[in-house]
Amino acid sequence: MNVLRNKLAQVRANAKSNKGFTLVELIVVIVILAILIGVSVNGYTKYIGQSRLNTDIQNAETIRSAMVNATAADGVYEELIGAEGKTCVVTVKNKECTAVGADLPKYTAEVKRLLGGEDAIKKFKTQYTNGEFTVTATATTEGDVTVVVEGTNYPDNAGILAKSTTSTPAKPEG
Repeated sequence: MNVLRNKLAQVRANAKSNKGFTLVELIVVIVILAILIGVSVNGYTKYIGQSRLNTDIQNAETIRSAMVNATAADGVYEELIGAEGKTCVVTVKNKECTAVGADLPKYTAEVKRLLGGEDAIKKFKTQYTNGEFTVTATATTEGDVTVVVEGTNYPDNAGILAKSTTSTPAKPEG
C-alpha cells in the first residue's frame, strides 16, 4: 500500500512539473499561424485592390453618364451647335477631381449640377493605386457630343479604358 502511495505521489509531482508546452510545440504553432496569416493577407490585398478598381470604374461611369445627360439641359443645345472641337474635361487623379470647360460654360455648369455641384465633384477620388482617369466631352459639327473615358495606370482588362459614347442634344421646341 505504501508503494502504491509513493508511486501516486511521484506521478503527481511529475504532473505538476510538466504544466507548460515544449519549445518545439510552440514553434510548430507559430509556423502554422504564420502560414495562415500569409495566405489570408494575400487574398485580402487582392480583394482591396479589386474593390478600389471597381470604385474608380463606377465613378468614371457616373461622370460619363452626367456628361451624356447634360446635353438635354436648357440652353446647352444652342451652345453646342457650331462648337466643333470645344471640350469639357473632368479629370480624376491624385485623389482629386477637377472639371474644366471654359469653351462650353453652360454645358460644364450642367455637368457639375448633375454631379451634385462643385463640392460633390471634389469627392470623386481615385482609389486605385496611381490610377487616374479623364472623361472628355467634345462637341462635333452637328452639335453632337462625344464622351470618351480614358484611364491610365489601370490593368488592361479594367473596363475603364477608352469607353466612348455619342449623344445628340435635344433641340428645344419652339
